[in-house]
Amino acid sequence: MTDQLSSLDERVLALDEDRPGQPPGADRAEVEAAAGALAEYYLGGRRTDDGLLQQVEAAWAKVEELESRQRDEAAGGLLRRRNWERMALSDEQEDEAVDRYVAAWRRWLDRQAQQGASARSDG
Repeated sequence: MTDQLSSLDERVLALDEDRPGQPPGADRAEVEAAAGALAEYYLGGRRTDDGLLQQVEAAWAKVEELESRQRDEAAGGLLRRRNWERMALSDEQEDEAVDRYVAAWRRWLDRQAQQGASARSDG
C-alpha cells in the first residue's frame, strides 16, 4: 500500500524527471483520502463496487507486473549489453503504466471532490 501511495504523492513525483503528459500527483489531503480508500479496499478482501477504484487497482496491477518482470530479468542475469535497449523500453513502459495509475487516481479524487462539494451545497 505504501508503494501505491508514494507513486501517487506529488512530493515523490517531483523527484522524478518531468515527462510530457505526466498527470499531476496528489497533495497530502488527497493522499490521505486515497489511503483511506485503499485501507477499506484491502480490509474488505480486495472487493469494491467503486468502478473508479477498480480502475485504479487494475492500473496498479500493470505497474506491479512490469516491475516484477524487470526484477526477474535482472535476477536472471539478463542485463547484458544487448538487453539495455530492451530494459530502456521496459522503463518507458513502466513510466507509462505509473502515469495511467496516477491518472486513474486523479479521476477518483476528482469525483470525491465533486461529491464533497455537492454534499456541502446540499447541507
